[in-house]
Amino acid sequence: MRVMIDNKRRTLRTLLGQGGEARVYKMTIGRRPCVVKVYRGPDDEDYDGNTSQDARNRQGAADRLAACEAKLSAFPSDLPSQVVAPEKLVRDTRGRTIGYTMRLVPQPNVMLRRWSERAYRQTGVETNDVINVFRKIHGTVAEVHARNVVIGDFNDLNVLVNGDAAWFIDADSYQYDNYLSVTYTQRFVDPTLCDPAAGSLVLSKPQNELSDWYAYAVMLFQCLMYVSPFDGVYKPKGSSQRVPHDARPLHGITVLHGDVKTPKFATDPAMLPDDLLDHFEKTFVQRHRAPFPQPLVEGLRWTKCRQCGAEHGRRTCPKCAAPGIVRSVTRVHGRVQSETIFTTSGVILYATVQRGRLRWIYHDRGCLFREGGQRVARMPLDPHVRYRISGNDTCRAKGSSLTVFRGGRQVAAEHVDTSGSTPAYDANASGRYWIEGDRLVSTQSLGTRFIGNVLPGNTRFWVGETFGMGLYRAAELSEFFVFDAQRGMLKDGIAVPRIAGHLLDATCVFSRHRCWFMATASLGGRIVHRVTLLDATGHVIAHCEEPSRGDPEFWLNGIAGNGCAGTQLFCPTDGGLIRVEPDDGTLAPAKVFPETEPFMSADSRLYPSADGLYVVDAHAISQLKMS
Repeated sequence: MRVMIDNKRRTLRTLLGQGGEARVYKMTIGRRPCVVKVYRGPDDEDYDGNTSQDARNRQGAADRLAACEAKLSAFPSDLPSQVVAPEKLVRDTRGRTIGYTMRLVPQPNVMLRRWSERAYRQTGVETNDVINVFRKIHGTVAEVHARNVVIGDFNDLNVLVNGDAAWFIDADSYQYDNYLSVTYTQRFVDPTLCDPAAGSLVLSKPQNELSDWYAYAVMLFQCLMYVSPFDGVYKPKGSSQRVPHDARPLHGITVLHGDVKTPKFATDPAMLPDDLLDHFEKTFVQRHRAPFPQPLVEGLRWTKCRQCGAEHGRRTCPKCAAPGIVRSVTRVHGRVQSETIFTTSGVILYATVQRGRLRWIYHDRGCLFREGGQRVARMPLDPHVRYRISGNDTCRAKGSSLTVFRGGRQVAAEHVDTSGSTPAYDANASGRYWIEGDRLVSTQSLGTRFIGNVLPGNTRFWVGETFGMGLYRAAELSEFFVFDAQRGMLKDGIAVPRIAGHLLDATCVFSRHRCWFMATASLGGRIVHRVTLLDATGHVIAHCEEPSRGDPEFWLNGIAGNGCAGTQLFCPTDGGLIRVEPDDGTLAPAKVFPETEPFMSADSRLYPSADGLYVVDAHAISQLKMS
């Protein structure tokens, strides 16, 4: 894409990401790396549907472009340094303002949203680290307000965390002077500013400083509880009391409500201090609005109980104050038998089934181990590391550096490309696959095999035992491909439905001749989940796409834990195992196994095998068999 910056023609090539309003590129001006944000136009392909939402998006895009030059030129110059402010205007080749440049946030960084995911946090992010960052976020919000500016669309996608620093992005949507912030995200918008007659969260009043503090409370709640205040399964006693999920914030129905079944992976509310719980109750249930009290976050400390290992924010452990629970190794529920085959006081980082055998990597007492207790190396936990297994080889990559260990020794090191800050590599039982420059390659017994050309810096891919699948995105280009994992032939241009909005997460699980591509995206302030079933040639067999429900018993809510066998997808939920199959071009639950409910949660990871179904949690692996 060609644009004008400082009256000089420049080409934007490296796409960092894209959301509902704009695309973001990385480039260098002089010797300084920076970010370029380019707004979508009303004719953008993401708005080409015929729904009322598409019509609103087209109108919003037109209004945004019409006002952006005046608004960006008037942007406050004295905001805190943690706010990534607009710097230079970006114009198209006809001279129209279409965006701006800004500083590049130090890498590696992650969206604050990742800190509300238990699986991610267990890779090396302590709760006290989270609390420390929220203290700094509190200070930044207070400074922004002191300059008569409102953040407005304050959410966990526009706060980036790097170490102990939090950076505020998308500052162009801030509210100042006569420019109102009309953008909002449903999960964080203040329900007191929404139309109660709409039946869902539709902003009808201007956002303000108190709505920023409401969003802050939502984000803190999520990062401490691993669940949104209004998620969970709502099962009221009377059918006349039923309230749609999107309308729960309007009625103050939270996970603390007696008729809401809290997700299994969520923190027990008893672990939070009483004064903090009281503030959450006042904010989400009683609809009280006030600046978030600084002492609540300044005085918050998380402690690990020496007796039971539970983490909490109280003076004494609430778990040890309750009656003890004895857990057996083998449990039976109906026709299902669960046998625990492995436990650790550390954390299980990665697992896979290769050639019919479950293999895994875990971290304990400062060291990395493989199944069977074989020590790989001494190293700290690091949330920015991507682990993989190739037979007896243990692969560890961070940034562009990939190291391979075998038998406790390092046996190889490779330079790999990255997608964002994620190492672009994968592995199966036969070898390793990675991107170097614009080439997808793999290890072979006689050396490195070239598979095909891809887009450097913008490609993600996954590999099974027989074939692999991937995608690359740049500007308006979105391309999917498959490749033969054994012979190394790549086929692109496959007809997977295009991903609209900001891609938050994606993964792929494989059987021998099928793969299930799963993705989560943010579009128009909502989280959308999608699953596509393909064969090894790239033919799309079925596809399903739905908004998130915040329901831990909904099969489409999670993507990281799903496993597959043939054309069947197995999904862990708080209500037990759900088997999903193709049905006339779409995907739908074919069978629910309620007997498995005691043995898994929506946060579990499933690995089907000939020996049964393996359930992998953070600290234990169990094997399920059905009679």
